[in-house]
Amino acid sequence: MKQENLELNLLSNVSKTLTENSDPTEILTLLERIFNKFGRLSNKFVDLKKINIYIHDENTKTLRDFSKSWIVLEQTGANTYNDKLYLVITQLSQFSFFVNGIPYKMEELTNFSNIKINNEENTILFPLKRHNQPFGILELIFPNSIKNLLDSDFFMMLSIASYQISLKIQNTILAEQMQKNIDFHKSMKDIAKIIETQYELNYIIPIIGEMIDRFVSNHLVYVFLRNEEDEQFKLVWPSACRDTNIL
Repeated sequence: MKQENLELNLLSNVSKTLTENSDPTEILTLLERIFNKFGRLSNKFVDLKKINIYIHDENTKTLRDFSKSWIVLEQTGANTYNDKLYLVITQLSQFSFFVNGIPYKMEELTNFSNIKINNEENTILFPLKRHNQPFGILELIFPNSIKNLLDSDFFMMLSIASYQISLKIQNTILAEQMQKNIDFHKSMKDIAKIIETQYELNYIIPIIGEMIDRFVSNHLVYVFLRNEEDEQFKLVWPSACRDTNIL
């Protein structure tokens, strides 16, 4: 099969995978297989070790693992790899991609052999964009040299693939937000009904706390009630709290 047909076939398989699957872990696993199959069939054979996707939350200014959305990448300030990813997300609007932490602009690359690579593990970071602004990072990790990959066709193909992935993630996030809004409004109605029919705070507060906790799981929620006799506040949610600072 001709090289250009292989690249079109890869893009077709990427599109098919994104259309037919919704589970983030499954998507990443299939994308790894597609890229490795492309490598085996082409003259650019390079093993792909891992594909990762990180999503930037503008509200909390944090990066999250797309396949494990509950995991926040911690910043240490000690120039760790996570710290470098946070720096990259702020620079991806200015550059086309990063190779081993070094930024490059596609339009300024006249000779792709000038890209600095390692003899062993190499990492390519590509932007995921919404309205031409980066909202995430596509990370490709190769265990060996990527010298054979360094040409305009590969990076153009990667650019198109990242566009397809960006659309899929945006649609996934939008669907999740819509469902969360539906669930939130339902919970608010349920809370209103409870308040209308129940008057015992010790019964009402734990139920309300559990309902609210579903939608603010990234934060800690504490509910205090003031004692009218001594005007001291008592923690009533969560009842199992043992944090002396909170108490």
